[in-house]
Amino acid sequence: SAASDVYKRQATVQYEWEWKYSEGDVQDRFTRDYILLITTGELAGVWPVPLHDHGPKADDPWTQRTFMAVRLVHELDGIGGCLPNTQKAMQVVLDMLTKDGLQVYKYWEDRPQPARSNHPDIPLIVYAVPGKETLVCLASYAQQDEKIELAIDLKALGLTAGCAVSDAETGEAISLTDGKLTLSIKKHDLKMVRLTAKE
Repeated sequence: SAASDVYKRQATVQYEWEWKYSEGDVQDRFTRDYILLITTGELAGVWPVPLHDHGPKADDPWTQRTFMAVRLVHELDGIGGCLPNTQKAMQVVLDMLTKDGLQVYKYWEDRPQPARSNHPDIPLIVYAVPGKETLVCLASYAQQDEKIELAIDLKALGLTAGCAVSDAETGEAISLTDGKLTLSIKKHDLKMVRLTAKE
């Protein structure tokens, strides 16, 4: 029946993060192990939808930016973090999702990754249209501001050393040397790097 079909579709959705509202940065609320085991929904085969913060920090720009950082690096749906100061970051990812030939590399996958952070507490996700454009999103789980090195496998991405590299939020150019670049990232912040093939 139509009713049972609706029930079946709804049963595949897993609402998450309905606890610890406003208990600081999201990185301090949920560990990466918890997110990979429960929140991503991969083990249960469900569609994960983290719930928006409903506590006193629901409209706090910094808290919501930490929401966005954790959501993006773990490829999570939901509206957590959708305040004006994170809309541009979200739109950058949404634009990538519309591109033909998109490939997504998640840091927890057991396969070669085209980008790597040299800091164990700064995981990343890669959205790539080989030979054209790549977006690398990093989320800091570090307990202090860090300067890190990001290694990019240009060959795996179909790009060359002459590709344009920039901060995807600010447009500021970033220097890439021998497939490596240096980034400063604040504690629990989000960083987005765009690489674009030469015209």
